[in-house]
Amino acid sequence: MRVSADLSDTTWLWSDKINITKIDTFYITDAQGDVQLWENKYASRSDGSRYDEQLELIELRTNPVVWYEDIELNGDEIDIQLRNDTLETLKAIGNPFAAQRDSLTARLHQMSGETLTVFFEDDQVDKIHIYDNAELLLHATDSNDDPDGAINVRGSKIYIYFEDGDVDRMRVEENVDGLALDESPDLEQMQIPGFRWAPERRPQRPESELVPRLSPVTPTPPFTRAGIEPRTSFE
Repeated sequence: MRVSADLSDTTWLWSDKINITKIDTFYITDAQGDVQLWENKYASRSDGSRYDEQLELIELRTNPVVWYEDIELNGDEIDIQLRNDTLETLKAIGNPFAAQRDSLTARLHQMSGETLTVFFEDDQVDKIHIYDNAELLLHATDSNDDPDGAINVRGSKIYIYFEDGDVDRMRVEENVDGLALDESPDLEQMQIPGFRWAPERRPQRPESELVPRLSPVTPTPPFTRAGIEPRTSFE
């Protein structure tokens, strides 16, 4: 689906089967079988998906994964809510796990729970809410931007706030438990329960543009019938 001529907001969808249904003036697009979606800001992969144009909602079902910049989000079900073709929220329900590669240390911040929602503001991650059996592994840096330990915390609710795309602060509520971890090379390999990280599966933008298999319909038919003059216009 090409929205602008310069391809900056073109969306690519490919799968084993795609079914498009028109309801009034809107379309519902269902895809099945290794569904891969690529857009300039994000990408996803699942075994089934549905896009409701009127609701601006993409529902990913069965082994869904969503990538946004350095964040990878897994879950039993993931909904991508758009507003005016820009990301508003990513919501994962059922065994959600999110990992974000730190821009300075390349270590993986990790988050899990029963429900995990990523909120966006001006096309950037604004905050993340994790509910029920929430757990977070957050790596720290020192004044020289070098690795400086980590925090592993659990609670009923965890709220993470971002500034310019990086973690700025967090809040943990109810049944709070955790510890501060001193700097160690082992932290680079540390994983919390439910760990998943497979950036190599992220769909990439196709290198070539799609071209029609057949030539366009001509204004006049490419044949004539005996005794009948060909029409020069179909108006």
